[in-house]
Amino acid sequence: MVGWGLLGFAVLVISAGLSGISPDYAEAAQLDGATAGQITRRITIPLLSPTLLLMGLLTVLSAAQMVFPLVNTLTQGGPGDATTNLYFLLYQMAFTSFDTGRGAAAGVLFFGAFGVFAIGALWLLDRWSFHDD
Repeated sequence: MVGWGLLGFAVLVISAGLSGISPDYAEAAQLDGATAGQITRRITIPLLSPTLLLMGLLTVLSAAQMVFPLVNTLTQGGPGDATTNLYFLLYQMAFTSFDTGRGAAAGVLFFGAFGVFAIGALWLLDRWSFHDD
């Protein structure tokens, strides 16, 4: 369900990234004899790489947060903890078992882990993306 919820935003962001790529690159490649597949693989995707990597980062960071209301409302983590995620475990620790100190500490650690993940993803984004200057 979260995938369908994020699909519209992803299509909007990627279409904006595609509209920012100049058609002159494809025309020059066609004049040099490149096929449509070569143009896509060697020109369009590298120029779209900052958009794709940013969309991947936003999807990973927001998907876990968007799943929590669904898990809480529909399944409460069951059957057999099959749908439990970290957000739901933090919620149970802090509000169901009333261990707020432990829940707050776990939340700070979770926030720090997501921060480390985001910094690593931004480093990869800077390293792997191609910017047209």
